Amino acid sequence: MAKINNTEQLEALCVKHFGTQPTHIEKLPMSGSSREYFKIVIDDNTTVIGTHGYEIRENKAFISFAQSLHSAGL
Repeated sequence: MAKINNTEQLEALCVKHFGTQPTHIEKLPMSGSSREYFKIVIDDNTTVIGTHGYEIRENKAFISFAQSLHSAGL
């Protein structure tokens, strides 16, 4: 199976979630783990952060943490 470029995966996710291609994707510096972060510009008013990681346990912890922040309104 061919490995898909992380940027291509993020572009596809943007189209699925926002209904449009991002205008710009910038890989951010790595910091302390193998997780990759990307700044994704959708339009002049919308910028989001995308992430990609290969470690399943770390991904589950990341999702749990993000859900906790969301539940707290942050």
